[in-house]
Amino acid sequence: MPWPACSSRGSAACRRAGSQIFRLVVALVLLPLGLWLLARAVRGRTADRPPLPRRAVLALGAAVGAIGGYLGAHLQPQIPERALRILLGGLATALAGLYLVQATFLP
Repeated sequence: MPWPACSSRGSAACRRAGSQIFRLVVALVLLPLGLWLLARAVRGRTADRPPLPRRAVLALGAAVGAIGGYLGAHLQPQIPERALRILLGGLATALAGLYLVQATFLP
């Protein structure tokens, strides 16, 4: 059964509803991830895991996105791991907050 806003195919209201749902889903995924990364970086008591095998890194890079994997691979050796976790956690949390605001308050 189609949504009431989607009674006519491709209507602007239907596209808005779809974009709001997308932003909410992305925010609900990124917010806990970002908070977990920040908490783990600030706590600092947990031992780091050994690095992943090269094939696993390539597979994760392909899954996450080529640009993100490329930047992460180049930044990782130059930035301390704690700083990288804080940076990534902050970015994920900020993007989740932005998506929540957009999905909630923008028409």
